[in-house]
Amino acid sequence: MLRRALVLWIALSPTALAQRGLLAGFRDLAFPNPTGTGSATLAARVHYPATQVGLNAPLLPPGPGGYPVVVFLHGLGGLGSSYPDLGNVWASEGYVAAMLNTAQFQPDLERDDGIALFPVLSAANQNPASFLHAALDLQRAGLAGHSMGGGNVVRVLASNPGYAAGFCFAPWQGPTGSWPQTSGPQVPTPLAIVRGTGDIVLPLALSSIPFYALATAYTGVKTLYVLDGNCDHINVALVPPSATSTDLAVFGRTSSVSVGWFDRWLKGIPEGLEEVVGPAALSEPMLSSHSVEVERPDLWNVGTLRVSQTTTLHALAQPGPAAIAVATSSVSLPTPFGTLVLDPATLFPLVQGPVDADQLLSLAVPVPADGALVGVQVFLQGIGLDRDALLRLTPPLDRTIGP
Repeated sequence: MLRRALVLWIALSPTALAQRGLLAGFRDLAFPNPTGTGSATLAARVHYPATQVGLNAPLLPPGPGGYPVVVFLHGLGGLGSSYPDLGNVWASEGYVAAMLNTAQFQPDLERDDGIALFPVLSAANQNPASFLHAALDLQRAGLAGHSMGGGNVVRVLASNPGYAAGFCFAPWQGPTGSWPQTSGPQVPTPLAIVRGTGDIVLPLALSSIPFYALATAYTGVKTLYVLDGNCDHINVALVPPSATSTDLAVFGRTSSVSVGWFDRWLKGIPEGLEEVVGPAALSEPMLSSHSVEVERPDLWNVGTLRVSQTTTLHALAQPGPAAIAVATSSVSLPTPFGTLVLDPATLFPLVQGPVDADQLLSLAVPVPADGALVGVQVFLQGIGLDRDALLRLTPPLDRTIGP
């Protein structure tokens, strides 16, 4: 009876959702740089959640701890202010986006500025005279870039000052010998690359594929998401802002991938992976190819999570065996596979088997129309193979059934 009840109770309420549809303000800021690395002053166009739209709009007061942060490195000849749509997307999703406005034609200087901007933003966050005072959570900071800046994402992360995740739009490998090769700490964070086969500036085989292959020290997940010929070197990050309907469609997909990526690693929202490596991402008609490698298996749920609705579980792992289980109580039990959070006394296996061709093990679970389930708390956890072909537990999900 208990096992049957557990199956019925697998109606998972959502985690704290990302902040959607906020108003986006922006302003140009200049930060003194006392680090000795990079430009003496770090100029940036900063996009942020605001109380109204536009230039110098008042900042929407953040919650406890401040907003997560995305630092953005521009392409050769551009500036951060050349990417207004991208900055506004991130701001409307609850991020403060610092779009670097320095080093237009100097890859090494941009790399150095990207390294310096992390401690400089931390200092601004602590400065009562700063517009960003107490607005930022630098424990939840990610680094993104386009073209030259995309390549510099990898170079900055090789000597990471504190960024928690990296995201590259059509990255440029840069001058010969400038990119970390097979030794050293290549990108010790989750890493995503998005680009298109329509990019004639940077051929796929000479830029993104080597980046992906050589980033061997990633954590969590790394992925290479390639759109078809509609996606070129410009519309992948929508610069300049004037665009055709095709450009807007491409940017809608690539920006959704970036938001999902940062939601997972900066906001701790596992379902952000649905937009990056899940069925929603893989059903995109413009998708040309997709690669993913998993340092640690992950688990998320999709769907309206309440009685009378259906939720779907997805476990992401390397090819091989995987499983998902549920319990109605939790523990913290060390095992050879990681920390087990499901209480063995109430644990019930939901699904087991090999992951599919997309490296997913999925299960759709209808939630019964039973009001008695409202408020029931359940815990979920998966297990699968990591990049070393070792079984490893996923982070757990803690959910409460909603009405």
